[in-house]
Amino acid sequence: SGTLVKCDPSIKALILTIDKESGNKYVIEDVGDEEHLLVKNDKVAELKRTVQYV
Repeated sequence: SGTLVKCDPSIKALILTIDKESGNKYVIEDVGDEEHLLVKNDKVAELKRTVQYV
């Protein structure tokens, strides 16, 4: 299952890039608007840490 994450469009683009480079480790689904992603529950904290260091 997943967590709906709200973020700025620029951060969403960054998350999608990180996810693609990691072999789809984080994102379950791009829900289609500019601010939301469905992220794997067990990866939310790790993803937040990763985004902070980029």
